[in-house]
Amino acid sequence: MLRIGAFSELTHTSIKTLRFYDARGLLRPLHVDRASGYRYYAADQIGDLQLIQRLKSLGFSLAEISDTLTDRTDADRLRARLLEKRDALATQAREARERMADITGWLEQIRGRDGFSPATVTLKRIGPHAIASIRASIRRYSDATELFQELRHSLKQRDDSSAVRSAIWHTCGDSGGPIDCEVFAIARCPLRTTARVRVCQHPETMMACLVHQGDIGHTANPYVAVRSWVTANGYEIVGSKRELYWRGGLDENRPSDVTEIQFPVRFGRSQSMSAFATR
Repeated sequence: MLRIGAFSELTHTSIKTLRFYDARGLLRPLHVDRASGYRYYAADQIGDLQLIQRLKSLGFSLAEISDTLTDRTDADRLRARLLEKRDALATQAREARERMADITGWLEQIRGRDGFSPATVTLKRIGPHAIASIRASIRRYSDATELFQELRHSLKQRDDSSAVRSAIWHTCGDSGGPIDCEVFAIARCPLRTTARVRVCQHPETMMACLVHQGDIGHTANPYVAVRSWVTANGYEIVGSKRELYWRGGLDENRPSDVTEIQFPVRFGRSQSMSAFATR
């Protein structure tokens, strides 16, 4: 057996740490002399200590280390714990990357003494959801108003002027042809598809978002700001843009209008953003 001092020197672990592991039940000495209080360790406990140190370096908490030590002789359970930790680390890395991208975008947008520009792009994770929608070709943006009314009537919704109208623009006015518009509403309860209304499930989606105040129909700056942010932060656009009309709409065009612009994105560039509609 090795006294704690020799065990400490051999394993390059401080005596304080060994006492702490003892107190937490992670690595108890093989023998404690009742008279002197000296702790003694066996040589085969070096492997246990190395396992503790490795798990700690991988981000395992003390509680997780304790549970993993219990399962270390069961290969299946140990593998399950390692896979669980790997998934958790992947989630943390993704969230950290998103926060870094948000900070980078904000830094790029800092102007003058205000601390930020009006065009602030943020990332928003939208969970799985069902939508009811009507998709049609229209000649001009204001024609979408009739689609909104048709959808509301089809869903038997009351005529509420405060309701948020939402649209997906699959192609836009500068595409050289008809505008491909899909107006939609979140399906709060089970709905059936009809001749005009389609109901479908949308998976979890990461959105690059910008809230624009003013006439959305006479400025391209918000869209340029979002695309520039997406490119600068290593993301790619993976679908058609959405617009949510929180105040006003396509048929009003007032300085007080508030429109949220959303682009579905994912991290990494594998295709050109030019494949998606612009406005």
